[in-house]
Amino acid sequence: MAKNVLLRFIAASMAILSVGASAMNENEFWKVIQQIRGDDDEAAHSRRLEKALRKMPPAEIRSFGTHFMRAEKQADTDRLWAAANLMTRMPCGDDCFLYFRRWLISRGRDVYYAALTDADSLARLSENGPAPQFESLWDAVPAAYEKVAKSPYNDIVANDVREHGDPNLSKEYFAKNLPLLWAKFERDFERSQDGIRQQQLSQSPTVFVPGIGSVAPGTRLRYKDLGGGVVVAVMHLGIPMARVRFDEGERTITLSPDSVSIEQE
Repeated sequence: MAKNVLLRFIAASMAILSVGASAMNENEFWKVIQQIRGDDDEAAHSRRLEKALRKMPPAEIRSFGTHFMRAEKQADTDRLWAAANLMTRMPCGDDCFLYFRRWLISRGRDVYYAALTDADSLARLSENGPAPQFESLWDAVPAAYEKVAKSPYNDIVANDVREHGDPNLSKEYFAKNLPLLWAKFERDFERSQDGIRQQQLSQSPTVFVPGIGSVAPGTRLRYKDLGGGVVVAVMHLGIPMARVRFDEGERTITLSPDSVSIEQE
């Protein structure tokens, strides 16, 4: 009995040491990001990342995932959210901003930390690069882990609901806080605002979303961690979106069946 207990203790200790030895530090995390970086689309980045991660032991893949989620959370700032609204050329809700932060990570350590210090530094990036939303980049992490470890990746993923109060994204705000980005994207922003106003003045302010149903002002929705809310306005600027009043305040969200459902009365 004592011998069996000792053997189990030794085995557990070796497993802990193995996980520690396989842990990835921040420099190694950014080295992987640099290796998969390119000017092509998010699908190509995701494939390269999964291929790179599949060469690592499971503990190291998990460690990479921890660094990735930490970088996502660290980039959740008002200035970067405002930058996302300009660079994506549309009102940027919680999902949109999460995908923007994943794109920012994909640009590498130097661009990432420069943007944390000064979001306006993103104006210097070439417009020939990929669109600034990388929804699927994170998916490479659990996909690689499950293929290597032969077990599910059960870590809790980053919360994509913003915790900061949304600043009033007026022309004055952009011109004062993001002058370089504003100069570059002012015309696109004005066009998107015109589209919103036209949509809100529409005689039929209802949008139908497959998997959700018809959404109009007054519709009660349930959205991820924010719970239930009431639609204030709907719009369709390439993708269906809505302004929703939650207990915590109003948010602009993307109407996706993966995150939104209509509350039954």
